[in-house]
Amino acid sequence: MRVQDVPVSLLPWHSKWTEWSTPAALVMCIIILFTSGFSVFTTGNWSASTFVSSYLDIALVTTAYLLWKFIKRTKIVSLADIPLMEAFERAAQDQEPEKVVPGWRKWVGFLWD
Repeated sequence: MRVQDVPVSLLPWHSKWTEWSTPAALVMCIIILFTSGFSVFTTGNWSASTFVSSYLDIALVTTAYLLWKFIKRTKIVSLADIPLMEAFERAAQDQEPEKVVPGWRKWVGFLWD
């Protein structure tokens, strides 16, 4: 979004937290991914089955991604080449009528708005 100077407010679902919550969620997922099997590395807790079950998904996902790229011969598209404005214009044409929101949901909505 920054590369193309598109404001975050154009996203259909956004809040003032969007800009910071997305990278924070990515960092937290990476931390959990690499530390979920940390107990295997502490003294006396080595277990090959625990190590494999904790870290096999990293190799599987990386292999699946690379196989897809090589077999389908797809390219990584640069952020500047993604047609964001075209997608936003198409989404604007497909507007749905707004639904009536109950009062309690408006009151709790400050968490997301």
